[in-house]
Amino acid sequence: MIALHRFQTESKVAYCRLVGMHGGGGGNKSAGFLELLTQKMKDDIDCHYGGNFPYDSYWPNPVSNSPLPQLIGAEDKNQAFAYTFCWHGQPQFLLWHRPLMAEFEIGLQEHDPKYDEGDPNRHSGADALGAPYWGWEAWDGLTLSQVVTNFYYIVTTDAFAHKGLSKGSSFCNPYFRWIAPVSVEQQLEEHFPEILKDENATRRDSAFSDFRSVFANAWPQVSQPGNPSMKDVVQVAISNPSWNKFATSGSTTGQPENYGSIWSIENPHNKFHNHVGGRIMGGTQ
Repeated sequence: MIALHRFQTESKVAYCRLVGMHGGGGGNKSAGFLELLTQKMKDDIDCHYGGNFPYDSYWPNPVSNSPLPQLIGAEDKNQAFAYTFCWHGQPQFLLWHRPLMAEFEIGLQEHDPKYDEGDPNRHSGADALGAPYWGWEAWDGLTLSQVVTNFYYIVTTDAFAHKGLSKGSSFCNPYFRWIAPVSVEQQLEEHFPEILKDENATRRDSAFSDFRSVFANAWPQVSQPGNPSMKDVVQVAISNPSWNKFATSGSTTGQPENYGSIWSIENPHNKFHNHVGGRIMGGTQ
């Protein structure tokens, strides 16, 4: 929790670049990152839109948690970064997300308060921090742990007092609220909110805390015709010998019949995002 908080606050641009890739991009002052994004943008526009900039739509059709694409200027090759870098609906889906998670874990390790700067054990030692994973198999889809829903996190030890985090100190829970995609102009200038609040960030679906609310996106527990449970989908996907049918729905390939559709591992991935995420800025997070 402390490592994630430090990652979000002490390395804001690096965090927004990485996490923003999954839902909207963020920042381009790194030459290597700029080159990668520029080529990815070109490939996406060529592949999905016949080489023409999509003035009135999202990528891929649609990514509802990204702001509308905006054209910065005809001569500006850095346009459209708000929506182009989230690889779904194609066989590269898993291959893209796996290194994304590895980079996220490295970012957490860099901000682990157990280690001093430059300590090689932070990445490869026996106590190196690992990214947490959700034990979703027995999850009812109706409740969330307090570690996710509490507004604040309270430090319970003095072990990190020398890092400015003494026992009893608190900070905003990074699991409770996180930054939502900002405008293309703000991303290009690497301008992000100083404080996360309801107006500029997203929280979990309100139905987790207000039982009068209805979930915006379901998490099926029991399979119904055309709407299988996520546990059944995972079992079918991991048993499929075809990589294409296992890995992706194929929704943006133009040939979905050759891919896994709702029986691919991408379906529970998307369902989990949308069910837990919440709604802000006109889209599901």
